[in-house]
Amino acid sequence: MRRWLWYFALVPQLFLVAAWLEGLGLPHLDLAALLVVFGVLFAARPTLPWLVLGGAIGRALVDDGALPVQILVLGVPLALLLPLRAWLPPQRWLWQVMLAALAATMVWYADAVCARWFVAAGGSGVWSVGWPGWRIGLAGLWLPLALAVLRRLPPLAGLAEERG
Repeated sequence: MRRWLWYFALVPQLFLVAAWLEGLGLPHLDLAALLVVFGVLFAARPTLPWLVLGGAIGRALVDDGALPVQILVLGVPLALLLPLRAWLPPQRWLWQVMLAALAATMVWYADAVCARWFVAAGGSGVWSVGWPGWRIGLAGLWLPLALAVLRRLPPLAGLAEERG
């Protein structure tokens, strides 16, 4: 129970901090892609729905889309990438970099599709100008580094699966 208190108290706040840092001029930190990669490689399976819900709450705080739209934006890429868990060794940096770039791309596409379908979705505000190639490349570089730290700290450490 305490791990979920930590998760729902901290993760939405991380989205607010990332938006604040972006407002100060730092590059966009794609925390949605970070949660997708963590969910695919490290999270225990029973925690996945709650992982998506916490991330969606955080995205709904800083984005125009409603909570159900944010659940789709996070849940669809996670569901599509989850079968890779059986083949990808989680500790390999190359796979983490490739998966991070793929997750950032899929979150961007899910956001764009939801923006068209549900008009009020938020991706148009964050990714407003064309293809975000540099942001996806940046996500591929920083997400594995951030995961190396964040998955050992609360709240994500309590959600990680012990894999042999």
